[in-house]
Amino acid sequence: DDELLSLCEGFTCAMYGRPGLSDVNELRYQLFRTTACQSSSLPPTCDELCHHVMRANYQAAVWRRALTTEDPPTPHERGWLAGTRVASGEWSDKPTPYHHLDVATSCTARFVGAS
Repeated sequence: DDELLSLCEGFTCAMYGRPGLSDVNELRYQLFRTTACQSSSLPPTCDELCHHVMRANYQAAVWRRALTTEDPPTPHERGWLAGTRVASGEWSDKPTPYHHLDVATSCTARFVGAS
């Protein structure tokens, strides 16, 4: 639901100290541009946040049905990968170049001939 995701984005922005923002992708950009932080310290992308919300919603649905005879929902299409024996989260539908971001945020300059 778009309204729920929008609320979660606003909450995430507030948790990262930018309550005036409501777009986590913009928040990521601003934090990356203005602070010297590792990529692991950045908030999730909008797509990653959506998958996290789906996984949390699935877990809540399982707990809600724990003491009833109602079957729990299936985990796939709720942020979990289908067909795996071990629970494995699906982090994003889009490719993310994290290895490029790690290199960009942790590289140091080396000068040729410097002593």
